[in-house]
Formats: sequence, structure tokens, C-alpha cells
Amino acid sequence: SDDGAKGDAAAARADEEDAFFETADEKRVRLAKEYLSRLGAGAEEKPQEDVQEQLARDTEDQSKRARTVIESVTLGKPMVRKKPHSKAVTCVCLSADDSTAFTGGKECRVVRWDVETGKYTRYAGGFNRFECGGHFQQVLSVCLVEPRQLLISAGVDRLIRLWDPRAPAEATCKEALHGHLGPVTAVAAEEDGSVLYTASMDKSLKVWDLRTRRCLNTMFGHVSGVVSMD
Repeated sequence: SDDGAKGDAAAARADEEDAFFETADEKRVRLAKEYLSRLGAGAEEKPQEDVQEQLARDTEDQSKRARTVIESVTLGKPMVRKKPHSKAVTCVCLSADDSTAFTGGKECRVVRWDVETGKYTRYAGGFNRFECGGHFQQVLSVCLVEPRQLLISAGVDRLIRLWDPRAPAEATCKEALHGHLGPVTAVAAEEDGSVLYTASMDKSLKVWDLRTRRCLNTMFGHVSGVVSMD
């Protein structure tokens, strides 16, 4: 009946409130009673030997469970280093052997990392520093072309920049490719390093010959800016 259901709900709420305010000893007693009730309905009618056997099995199961006590923890030396990017990182690429990483950021910088040591080298770049030899707007994509020993980056300044990936700190780019009319959002290259592909917010994709540094083709089809390519 409805009255019975309401009474059960009220009893359940009362039990929850009692459990919330119970002491540690009261909780142990409650859990013990719950355990005994799980031995089976009508356990009080079972022979004493059956109850003892059930308790023995449960005790054995508990003893088989692995328990690890940690007395102390020793952590390695933290690698706390000055952040080479002063703003958000927008892109990353890795060398084939995963030993070197290259990142680009919103502060217009490209950074080379030693993955194992965490040491880094920053290339030239800076917001609205038009003559710095690097990006003067946000970097949006980086791509390593190892067969040609080239690191390629692109960004909001609409330029595709070619770098020596082994260059020292504050090195300038070797060359810049022009042609896109909007921010360049993505760069990708063929495995042999012969052809480069770029995507832009100007709704186009471009195909470049990395040997001659010339644009081979411009492809249209998107009705808005292209934001990703692989």
C-alpha cells in the first residue's frame, strides 16, 4: 500500500541519518550485524558447525588478500625549469627516434627540446618583431622533415618558415615561403621530404616542392578556413 511504502521510505531515511551520526564503535557493531545477516537467511536455524565453517572460510579468504603497507616514499629530483614558452603551446612534433621535440607557441617562438634532459633551445621570434628572423605572430604548426634536415613552422603571420633543426639558440630561419593570404594552420610533408603541404584560413591547401622551394599547386574547395591536416 501507499502507507506502507511511505513508512519504508521514512524508515530508510531514519537509518541513513543514524548511520551518519553513529560513532566508530556503533559502526563496527552495525557492520558485524550486517555480515552475520549475509551468512544467509535463517542462519540462526543452521547447525552451529555450519556457521563456524562459513566463518572459517571467510577468514581464510581475507588472509589470502594481498595487503601492502607503504612506510615511506622517496621521490626523484623534480625537474623545475624556466618555461621557454610564456604563452600557450599550440603545436608539437617529435623526431623519428623520439629524442628531440619541437614546439610552437602563442608568443611567436619555436623551441627545440631534449626529451631526456628537458633542456631546450629557443629560436628567434617575437610579437610584431618583423625583422627578428622568426615568426612575429602566433605559431600554429610545426613539422620536422628529417630527410632534408629541415624544421618547418607556420602561423598567423601567413608565412611558412624553414629552420635548421640543429641551429643554436636565437637562430633565424633559413628561408620563408610566401603565398597564403590567411593564417597558416597546418603543415605536413611526404616521408621522403620531397613535397610539403600547407593549410590555411584562406580556404586553400598548397603543395610545395621542397627542393626548389616553389608552390606546385593551390587547391580550393573548402567554404571556410582549413584548420587541420595530417
